[in-house]
Amino acid sequence: MNKKTKVIGAAIALGIIIMLYVSPVLTIRSYILLQGYPIVSITAHIDYNGKLNNGEMAYQVETWIDRETKMPIPYIYLKKNIIGMYYVAEVKVP
Repeated sequence: MNKKTKVIGAAIALGIIIMLYVSPVLTIRSYILLQGYPIVSITAHIDYNGKLNNGEMAYQVETWIDRETKMPIPYIYLKKNIIGMYYVAEVKVP
């Protein structure tokens, strides 16, 4: 592979990563996927529950059950960083 092909490939990969973390729902889905739940990341129903006082945004995730504890993981809290990309700040388990 020549240098131009490598640069184009890196630009495409970077573009995909940025697109995944610009949307809150895609951020949650990619987080669930990286935790090892590929089917749940596609089929989960995600609802916005509002913004908290500390700037976190609360989302409710249905149908995500932890394999070890067999408990549902209903709430994920997101924050936005300086460049406008979302990240998972906290995951709440009852």
